[in-house]
Amino acid sequence: MNQQKVEAFNKRPTKRAFVGNLSYNLDVEDRVRALFSRSAIPVRNISIVPLKQPNTKCYALVECDVEMAIKCLHGVKFDGGILSVQHERKTGKPKKSNSKGFGGGWAAPSRTPNPLFDNPAPSLSEKMKNMSLIPESSVAEDGAANVVNTAGVNKMVPPTSSSDDVSEFHSRCKLSLDNLMQEYGSYDPDYEKMKAMQFNTSQNTSAYVVENKSNSQSLGMLASNGKAPIHVEVVSFGYKYSVPPQARDGWSHSNPLSPIDCRDLPRCPHYVAKLSGLSHKVKRAMLRLEKDDDNENSDNESDIEESPSVNPLVTKSEKVSESIIRALEEAINEGGHGYAFPLEVTIFLGSEYGRHRSVVLCEIVAQNIRNLLRRNEGNRISQPVSVSTRHRDVDKKHRDEEAFGVDLRREHEAEMKRKKKQEWLDSRW
Repeated sequence: MNQQKVEAFNKRPTKRAFVGNLSYNLDVEDRVRALFSRSAIPVRNISIVPLKQPNTKCYALVECDVEMAIKCLHGVKFDGGILSVQHERKTGKPKKSNSKGFGGGWAAPSRTPNPLFDNPAPSLSEKMKNMSLIPESSVAEDGAANVVNTAGVNKMVPPTSSSDDVSEFHSRCKLSLDNLMQEYGSYDPDYEKMKAMQFNTSQNTSAYVVENKSNSQSLGMLASNGKAPIHVEVVSFGYKYSVPPQARDGWSHSNPLSPIDCRDLPRCPHYVAKLSGLSHKVKRAMLRLEKDDDNENSDNESDIEESPSVNPLVTKSEKVSESIIRALEEAINEGGHGYAFPLEVTIFLGSEYGRHRSVVLCEIVAQNIRNLLRRNEGNRISQPVSVSTRHRDVDKKHRDEEAFGVDLRREHEAEMKRKKKQEWLDSRW
């Protein structure tokens, strides 16, 4: 039965499949034959045709079942490329019809000769002959000189060579600007005076430029985000919504400080508590210096002057900023971090809800770090550093009233009622 199938296949008309995108080497025919045998496609003959450009590629013409080859092997990865299996496109000359005028065919329409296209264009010498500008003897010669006849006078014009043009160009390049401008017709006699004045002013300002360069170099190691090998990110969060997982990984140069708790700081005033810590009103209210109650009730003015109140938020921000700078210095000097070993440092600041105190402290700390990097006193930081902030819980949907200062408002209203009642009692007695 198999023998009958093979005989029937051999009796079929020969069709060849085009197999493209093959790498050309000595055993390409064997590999193509093995590929077709793995696909159960019988092959009669294989012809390998190398390409001229590029010479490392070739294509094969395979006598086989073309439809089956296209269905099984087109788009298959083979020998580092994707095969392209298609029908062979036979490029041959079309057969000429031998019909001799007994109908059934059509003939090409006869074309009337067009003098504009059929006649060849006259050459340059013929044009010059017709115009009688050049004598016939000079047209036939291909000498080194061209003869131009103008009003009966023959003038010999020597041909110009490219080497002369190049040498002339190089010689003109060596000319001064004054000579070129004078030749062009735009020479300014005051140009030399202006040039001398500019030279004197440049000498006077050279020292100023050097000072500016030194000042610009001493601006510090603060860089923009994305362009520095070391990046510091200050993150605010709320303990009500758990500590960030990264803060629990332990100490490393990327996590040098444990989460900083700022719940001991004064809460946001009740009259701006409905706003977030990103509002300038909240920042202004929390950064405003207020005297302690003990100093307000004190009768001795000298005690008030000697013990001025300091905002604890500002004090804490300065301590945190200094600790971050020390951590950066340690990471650069001991850890070897820089352009060859980039580093991302994350600092976590937490309050109760992550809405007021931690947000304001986060922004102030980032501002202090930028100022310290700009100054860079003592060249403590030797690598560029960028600073950014992120607030995890500032826009979270808080359900507690304490997040919006409602309890503080109630306490304030109760205190105001108590004061009014006390004033009324004092006025009555």
